[in-house]
Amino acid sequence: MLSKQQVFVEAIANLQPDVFCLQEVNQSQGAQEVKPLKNQIQIQDTIKLRQDNHAYTIVKMLEGQGIHYEWVWLPIKVGYGKYDEGVAIFSKKPILEVEDLLVSQNKSYSNYRTRRLLGIRNEDGWFYSVHFSWWADPEEPFANQWKKANQSISQKKKEPVFLLGDFNGDAAIRNENYDTIRQVGFYDTYLLAKEKDDGYTISGQIDGWRENEPIPQRRIAQIWTNRPLSVRSSQVIFNNKNWPVISDHFGIMVEFQ
Repeated sequence: MLSKQQVFVEAIANLQPDVFCLQEVNQSQGAQEVKPLKNQIQIQDTIKLRQDNHAYTIVKMLEGQGIHYEWVWLPIKVGYGKYDEGVAIFSKKPILEVEDLLVSQNKSYSNYRTRRLLGIRNEDGWFYSVHFSWWADPEEPFANQWKKANQSISQKKKEPVFLLGDFNGDAAIRNENYDTIRQVGFYDTYLLAKEKDDGYTISGQIDGWRENEPIPQRRIAQIWTNRPLSVRSSQVIFNNKNWPVISDHFGIMVEFQ
């Protein structure tokens, strides 16, 4: 039986996305330290890279198949008391610039509510790997984090901008996360897509959503852009329809024309 990482790498090798983003990218704090790889773009040097880092492992497995990506991993906070948890971006085209964007009021590495966005720029524009808080978080509500994010991202309006990841807001719920993003001029690539599936990216109750109304399926992972681009297709992957399930969050694959 293939491991979850093997399934993921097999899918990436088959789909060959120009850019892909991951959230909750962990490494064990007690794992052996390793040197950065040649294709890794450094964005910080405080938290050292360790042997079981998920992004590091994925890159090495892809390299073993002759598939090359430049990549960045940004550690954000301590997860479950024992992991360095962050976000990552992988790009086939050279990474020209990187950005670490603090969007939470809190910036303590030990606080699980800390939120940062990781941005990279390649020749196609800016890409951000995002993991926002919930709309009604009592200390770090989504609206405050989005305001800080948009203030910075809107300065890049001369270039295409893409936001990819976990927005922690159901697209079907009005006047919360989803509508807040749409109202400032971002476009949901799912709605732009000429071909699409049901779009659901979680099924059942998962961490962070157990106290909410039990709805069988939700669309909380999304891909947004600041341009009304022509999108050929949007499909959910790793949902047992397109590749096996490997996480409680499914993935999204978007193809532009």
